[in-house]
Amino acid sequence: MVIANVTSDEIENGNGDGNTLNDIVIAANCKSVQLRSERDGGEDGRVYTITFRVTDAAGNVSTAIATVTVPLSQNESPAVSGRITPSMERAPESSCASSGEQGAR
Repeated sequence: MVIANVTSDEIENGNGDGNTLNDIVIAANCKSVQLRSERDGGEDGRVYTITFRVTDAAGNVSTAIATVTVPLSQNESPAVSGRITPSMERAPESSCASSGEQGAR
């Protein structure tokens, strides 16, 4: 299983978000990702969407999607996806996004 890509419903360095970069960092082996918990203070929180790709020994490929939510504050409900805003997408920089990795690991 590898991480094929990760998206966010907020731009990486917008207003009110702490003025930082590298909100999504996918490990070189595409097996883990670091997500920044910051969010735009004027919005409802942040939603990250992680797409995983699995290839079995026969070469069959399947994908699965998981979401990670960052509420506006610790006392708030989780963020809600689906807002229409500019988004950010990050794909692995290494070749594992398109590699033929075989078998579940």
